[in-house]
Amino acid sequence: MIVPKISVIIPVYNGEKYLEKCIASFREQTFNDFEIIIVNDGSKDGTANKIKKVKKEWNGIYKIKSFYQNNKGVSAARNTGINKALANYILFVDIDDWLDKSYFETMYIQTKKNNADFAFCEWFEEKREEISIGKISIPESEEMSISESLFKHFSKSFNDRVGRF
Repeated sequence: MIVPKISVIIPVYNGEKYLEKCIASFREQTFNDFEIIIVNDGSKDGTANKIKKVKKEWNGIYKIKSFYQNNKGVSAARNTGINKALANYILFVDIDDWLDKSYFETMYIQTKKNNADFAFCEWFEEKREEISIGKISIPESEEMSISESLFKHFSKSFNDRVGRF
């Protein structure tokens, strides 16, 4: 069995109108060594049929796995995806996200280059005709950096290896 370098986990709840655009943004990725794991978290709309359609249309291009669970929330859906993932690197993509074509490659290369266990980045938010850069708002003090604030429950050695790109 060939193990992909990245497992992309997409939790979905009532996301039928976003699924195709989200998956389509993977098509132009400059990094192709990934699998897609879609976790349907008890959707009540046509998400299940849309997942079947996407798997049929894209399965020759991507390794796509899908799973259904009763509605337990996004965190439980992500955990289901983690349990099904084959790769050493996990990438979470929300159903209403679309990705720049170099996103997978940039995250993978920078994570490997910096020997990081975890990476996060800024994002763009599209609103009609304006695009703004989104930022994670976490208070930073002189005593504690953003990474330390995020990961205060983890060991110091882990914090030293966190990458931010």
